Amino acid sequence: MMTIRDKYHMKKNWMGDPCAPTNYAWKGLHCSYAVSTPPTITGLNLSSSGLSGNISSSFASLKRLQYL
Repeated sequence: MMTIRDKYHMKKNWMGDPCAPTNYAWKGLHCSYAVSTPPTITGLNLSSSGLSGNISSSFASLKRLQYL
């Protein structure tokens, strides 16, 4: 996620674990909190981030991403 933030020069205050603790999950990210697996990023809502250009290959590392 930091690679994506840096590539698009996003001014997000993303630090630490993106999904945990749940009270501090990163804005714009949606995570799965299944009991049997660690929290995982399943969705991104970056519509208010003003992104433009090509889609970064870094998104491919988000293996459980269901929507963007």
